[in-house]
Amino acid sequence: MPGPSRRCGVRLWLAVLIGAQGYQVRVVGDGDAGLRLAVQEPVDVFVLDIGLPGMDGYELARRLRATPGGHPAKLMLRHSCHRQK
Repeated sequence: MPGPSRRCGVRLWLAVLIGAQGYQVRVVGDGDAGLRLAVQEPVDVFVLDIGLPGMDGYELARRLRATPGGHPAKLMLRHSCHRQK
């Protein structure tokens, strides 16, 4: 199994890959930062890590759906850059 730094490299690789297609990409490291981003900027797609520290990807998805106006597109990615407890 890859170590945490290699798994986190996948997150950055995915951001580069999506950005190379002409999309603007924001990478955050935890659920609270993702929620703050959703309130501050319009976001079309979220790629969520179910193993985020603190607020996990499932809880973040619930909170995003509950925000005023909601967020129509979300993608759950079953990859974790953080150790699961």
